[in-house]
Amino acid sequence: MINFIFSLMVGPHPISMGSAYNAYAERVDGIFFNPSAASMASRVMIGGFYSQSGYYGGGIVIPNRFISIGLASSLDTTRNGTIYGVLARNFSGFNIGLGIQYPWTSDTLSKKNLKPHIYGGFSFYFSDYFMFGFTAENLDTPNALSLRFGIQLANYPLPVIGRSLAMTMDLNSTFARNVKSQDLASIGFEIDPFYPLFLRFGYNYNPNDSIIKHKIPAGLGLIYVYNTVDILGDVSVNDIKAESKNKIWTFGLTVKFFGYTVWAESSPKIIEVLPEAEASVTKICFRYILPSKVSRWTFNITNRWGKIYKTYWGDGPPPSECIYWHVVDEEGKYVGKGFYYYEFIVRTEDGKIYKRRGGLVNVKKGVKGI
Repeated sequence: MINFIFSLMVGPHPISMGSAYNAYAERVDGIFFNPSAASMASRVMIGGFYSQSGYYGGGIVIPNRFISIGLASSLDTTRNGTIYGVLARNFSGFNIGLGIQYPWTSDTLSKKNLKPHIYGGFSFYFSDYFMFGFTAENLDTPNALSLRFGIQLANYPLPVIGRSLAMTMDLNSTFARNVKSQDLASIGFEIDPFYPLFLRFGYNYNPNDSIIKHKIPAGLGLIYVYNTVDILGDVSVNDIKAESKNKIWTFGLTVKFFGYTVWAESSPKIIEVLPEAEASVTKICFRYILPSKVSRWTFNITNRWGKIYKTYWGDGPPPSECIYWHVVDEEGKYVGKGFYYYEFIVRTEDGKIYKRRGGLVNVKKGVKGI
């Protein structure tokens, strides 16, 4: 099956998440799995990746409130691969997309047996955290129709430990008259042990593989945020259970810019709190570029492990004037020294959710009694 062969040639992020990517849109790879990912993306994305197994690829996604565009490809060292092109549209939180998968090879004889395939998909939010995705591949070849269902539990705050967990799950089934049915299942997890580092691991189950039915991929991610630009680096290993010679490492880099985004600016960036004086204050200003009006917003101040110290929120747009944080938690107690981050979550009236995390302020000294 062409679609299964080439869907494996992806970057480190989907690999580390067990390829449970049908409801995911934070990398260019998203359009490999679901064409509606182009309209789920909130920013312009350019990404590339390389695998030790001998393939590489990349592409660009340009989201737009009318028509979003995605173009990407993956190739191996023998110059075999697939080109993906998609168009997608968002309808108040419901995303729909249609794309073409064009397999390509440098082998003249094999070219005669290859032809492009059409695939389509949709995705939508059930809530701020839960999203559903569905993809149908080989729409032009009903005898080899492949259906994939996916869910994403995104950035859900875990109780007690105060960290955020993202979980994705995919179920895949192929319906073919002359081909044995292929049923695949995968699941992936992402947790931030301390920002800006992310830890990911997944699980793949393939009952049709007589040699390796179970795989446990894993990976790491690092994000650098500067005003309106996000730089994301990822690395993954295909199976942590495999012998060292069978472990395949994949590396990738993604840059997000332009488009719609939310972020915050603080001043000063460094606070030196003295025991004999009141806590210093940092001024926080909200910034956002969005396609429609804001219906609800939440702004959390956290430490590097994701523990929330202070939350500001409200219906409608964030305050146009800057707010002042006096280095205290919800109970009015001074926080300790260290670097503090923000998590800015905004929901617009058209149903889309925009999230961003970045550095806020460095508290150099603790207050007496901490």
